[in-house]
Amino acid sequence: MPEPDLVLIHVPSVYDFRQEAILYGPIADFAPAPFAFEIFPLSYAPVAEYLERAGYSVCMLNLAQHMLDDAQFDAEKAIAGLNPIAFGIDFHWLSHAQGSLAVAQIVKALHPETPVILEGFAASYYHRELIRYPQVNYILRGDSIEEPLLQLIECLLLKRLPEQVPALTWRTQSGEVAENHSEAPPTSADDRALRGNHSSLSYQKGYPAAVGLIARGCIRNCLTCGGSAYAYQYVHGRQSPGYRTPESLARDLRDVRCYDNGSVYVPCDITQPGMDYAYRFLQAMRDFPKLICLDLLQPTPRKFLQDMADALPHLALQISIGSHDPEIRQALGKNYSNRAIEQTIEDALSLGCKCLNLRFTVGLPRQDYDSVMATIAYCDDLLTRFQDERLQPSIAPLLPFLDPGSIAFEEPEQNGYRLRFRSLEDHRRALLAPTWKQVLNYETEWMTVNDIVRATYDATVAMARLRAKHGLISEEDAKELEALVNQTRRLMAEIERVLTLDDTEQLQDTLRALKPEIDAVNLAGSWKSDLSFASKKCEWQEAVNSMSGGHLRGAQGLWRSIRGRLTRRQDTTGNTTKAPPAHVSCDWFRPPSI
Repeated sequence: MPEPDLVLIHVPSVYDFRQEAILYGPIADFAPAPFAFEIFPLSYAPVAEYLERAGYSVCMLNLAQHMLDDAQFDAEKAIAGLNPIAFGIDFHWLSHAQGSLAVAQIVKALHPETPVILEGFAASYYHRELIRYPQVNYILRGDSIEEPLLQLIECLLLKRLPEQVPALTWRTQSGEVAENHSEAPPTSADDRALRGNHSSLSYQKGYPAAVGLIARGCIRNCLTCGGSAYAYQYVHGRQSPGYRTPESLARDLRDVRCYDNGSVYVPCDITQPGMDYAYRFLQAMRDFPKLICLDLLQPTPRKFLQDMADALPHLALQISIGSHDPEIRQALGKNYSNRAIEQTIEDALSLGCKCLNLRFTVGLPRQDYDSVMATIAYCDDLLTRFQDERLQPSIAPLLPFLDPGSIAFEEPEQNGYRLRFRSLEDHRRALLAPTWKQVLNYETEWMTVNDIVRATYDATVAMARLRAKHGLISEEDAKELEALVNQTRRLMAEIERVLTLDDTEQLQDTLRALKPEIDAVNLAGSWKSDLSFASKKCEWQEAVNSMSGGHLRGAQGLWRSIRGRLTRRQDTTGNTTKAPPAHVSCDWFRPPSI
């Protein structure tokens, strides 16, 4: 295979997670492998397509996936065997702060003359800190890096200084930091950057799930969201969303219909660009033969729910309600009543919606422990009222971080939050902490970190019992989950006992001894069996589950070329490998007492 011009590397959250002993707890609800976060960011597909249309070969190395699939996979050997013009590393989610910098350091050690480029939301936010790290040569800022990246690759190929590359942070030959000007991000559907493929394909338990984006940007200002209108303006300079045409979105999603058991998920409400957009999308997706899950960001009129159900015979819906308490929701920027959302639930179920996932969150402003437990009681009332297994409530903490760029992160005191750490370096080190409690970068006026942990565990057990009571999971599954929570609590208590000694050697010895049990808890999957919206009685369980936590299991080969879509290769050998010896790091950040 010829050498690629650009290798895009997707890194694990923590490098090397196979050797670290970190108790992730409920973070596992958000990713099948929370230590890897191995799903490609949606930005990879349009970036690769854009460059390939310009004549450059772009290949992707999902380092996180290979390391997850093969305990003996040699990441350094894989990277050493590549020789592109440049390496690109996505740093979209802050949860990759440690992994991105660690892998960049490896790349630079193996290829000292090859530039390392970082991009993504977190990279844009922390670009001034990132450029201080010697392993980082360039940071591309903003949510639309296709054209700037193309210009940068051309500069590198022709050995020109990238002085005119927009939205680039870099070091000059004299070592000074330069921040090139930023251009207005694209807002027209006719822009080449928005015409490309914006879908991603992921897998869980053999079920492919495509995710497609409506737009770059948002019109809403949810308090804790790093993808809000406020965050896009603050971090990327975007004044308004750049919407893709609904026909382009539908084209991307239909590309995966060849998978017999596939599903698709569209985050953000399709009515956000307006009702004309929504109806054009429904027309383009009419009679789609697979399960499709759409987000609802607010109560929805019955007429439109009816039109969605008529167009999409396998429709699932998701509502991130946050809290049962309208005052807490209002603090989040969700201004609707319980009566209104309950009417939407009733209408959706009566019109044949295949699944309605109702998501609640721990760690919100004005929310205390009693309020969290009252949410469970509210879910009990809903399940009693509707008596329908398609209604799937879930609850999980706001993890792993309060998003940089969100209103809550930028104005914490005004919104009842206290940040435990803010800098990139503190977040990088926090990701090496031995339990998820130490990873949290926030607490609130109403709940300390200890309160958030206690409320999370108690709510998890209560929700499991509730779901068993209403037949959504079995009594056996509920008991297994409760046993897992108890085991996790015991492990956390043991780790925290050693932490109080402030003895690095003893801490390492203890974590090394506990690592097999910690790994078993992390991989148990019981968090997901309760906190996700899958029901064992529903035939669409795994397909729905894959939409919120899918991953690319069993990917083979060092890279794969992208031409408008991601492809899958699956390992069917069933081979197992022995895990490498544990090496426990103590290079993590201990936030000061508040």
